[in-house]
Amino acid sequence: MTHAPPSRSETTAASTAAVADAPDLSEGWGEQRGRLHKDLRRLDVLFFLICTLVGLDTIGSVAAQGPQGLTWMAILAVAFFLPYGLLVAELGSAFPVQGGPYVWTRLAFGRLTAGINQILYWISNPVWVGGSLCIIALTTWEEFFTPLPGGWKYAAGLVFIWGGALAVVQSVRIGKWVPIAGAIARIVLLGFFLVSVVVFAVAHGVHTLPAGEFAPTYVGFVALVPVLIFNFVGFELPSSAAEEMKNPRRDIPLSILRSGLASLVLYGGPILGILFVLPSQDIGSLGGFIDACKAVFTVYGGSIAADGTVTLTGAGSVFGGIAAAGLIIGLLTSGVTWAMGAHRAQAVACADGAARPGSARSPRSTARRYG
Repeated sequence: MTHAPPSRSETTAASTAAVADAPDLSEGWGEQRGRLHKDLRRLDVLFFLICTLVGLDTIGSVAAQGPQGLTWMAILAVAFFLPYGLLVAELGSAFPVQGGPYVWTRLAFGRLTAGINQILYWISNPVWVGGSLCIIALTTWEEFFTPLPGGWKYAAGLVFIWGGALAVVQSVRIGKWVPIAGAIARIVLLGFFLVSVVVFAVAHGVHTLPAGEFAPTYVGFVALVPVLIFNFVGFELPSSAAEEMKNPRRDIPLSILRSGLASLVLYGGPILGILFVLPSQDIGSLGGFIDACKAVFTVYGGSIAADGTVTLTGAGSVFGGIAAAGLIIGLLTSGVTWAMGAHRAQAVACADGAARPGSARSPRSTARRYG
């Protein structure tokens, strides 16, 4: 027996019920809630999560540790990624309230603890955007386009950082196009890279990967697990804008499932491709993916010198430029998407008075209405 999809009135009623079940936040947030617009659909949430989970800046770091990076990825997919996804799917559907991570922490531990947790959750984003994301974007520009001497590098860095900051402060109706563009750029870039690896393998062969190198080691654990856990977090981010979704209780769990499967493919495939193309000793932590792209695109035009220097010509140069632009867009949208979610949760925390002296409440009194 089939069931008809919920009507618009049923969807609206479900969203209204979700807000009615929200924790009793301060009057400051109640005044802001009426200004929210439900502009996020299920596909928007899926793109939001893909852009959040698939970080292009860490692919080289994982590949630099050799084939055991794939082994540790598989281990953490079962031991961390799966239970983490199930946990957030349950929280996101049970408490689909604006500010998600802040509100969940507040229900469990009170306003003071939630406020401290939220500021730590938020503050990593500007450091990340102005750090590794900006550095890799500038390196990509110099590798594929033109050098940035002297002050030009600082000017380009400021454009990258403040361009991202401008995108973060937009409304969801406009801002959602950033993660949509980022997700599409990732899918196209990584998909084309994998196709190019196959073409490269047919033309030049690939490096063999001995079975023994897939064995996990303690050194690999220390080097890889923190990076992979960083790669695998982000399921909770769309819940920061839960009251801007059409139907969060339905869309959050489905989007988590689909984006989780997509992220494993979009991480594992390129890492395997890098290992096939580059000698392990030549894979850099930050530039590994960039170097692999340049080497692979020589099949369309270009050459690799005896010292490893790569020169792209003709179609290879064109494809390299397009891929470089996609990589820079992917890097920028990673930071913007994370900041969009973290800023919304921080806004709820501020409106709820989390930073106000004496505003902390007992976790028991906060969660009493939920039994």
